[in-house]
Amino acid sequence: MCRCRVWSATLRPSQGFLAGASVIGLPREMTDPAPHVHTDLISLSYSPPPAPLLSSVSPEHSSLLLHVKQFVSDLRSLSCQMAVLQGNDSVRTCCPINWVEHEGSCYWFSSSGRPWPEADKYCELENSHLVVITSWKEQKFVQHHMGPLNTWMGLTDQNGPWKWVDGTDYETGFKNWRPDQPDDWYGHGLGGGEDCAHFTPDGRWNDDFCQRPYRWVCETELGKTN
Repeated sequence: MCRCRVWSATLRPSQGFLAGASVIGLPREMTDPAPHVHTDLISLSYSPPPAPLLSSVSPEHSSLLLHVKQFVSDLRSLSCQMAVLQGNDSVRTCCPINWVEHEGSCYWFSSSGRPWPEADKYCELENSHLVVITSWKEQKFVQHHMGPLNTWMGLTDQNGPWKWVDGTDYETGFKNWRPDQPDDWYGHGLGGGEDCAHFTPDGRWNDDFCQRPYRWVCETELGKTN
């Protein structure tokens, strides 16, 4: 029998920049592996600090705050997966560890860069696709998590007109291009035009040479990767 004991911990730093973060610790005991798993699980929660506190937080503390939020999200996902493993909630679906849940989808944000075709293939191997943006709310969510970096999305015109990789209609859908984009610019001198779309550091979209090694975001339906 595998007995996994999970306990709660509330972070109380002296300066309060992580106030409101309550997390669950990692499994403390794992012995005698067996098909039966017993866990003591409690709820996870995160309450953002009040606005005056946020305005006074240093960049280092802001970064740490984001890491704590991701930690809470990962532990919530682990809690969900353990509950499914136990059979306590057969209809429950979870995002994998290191994926972020939002509005019924799971998102994975890379920490390195690859050309668009390689990023596209990576997502396929993860039973997902490069992110498809269908609303301003989704745009803001992805922009918040990707940081100020050039990041590939699942939009390309390599085979003619612009198309989303999952078949979502491009012409009638949400768009957030920079002014005068896309322009299929050839002046970069890298050979060919610009057939792949990416988020720029400010979140707006631009078309670029597909072989540039940008970061990328994978997306899948909640539960599809399980």
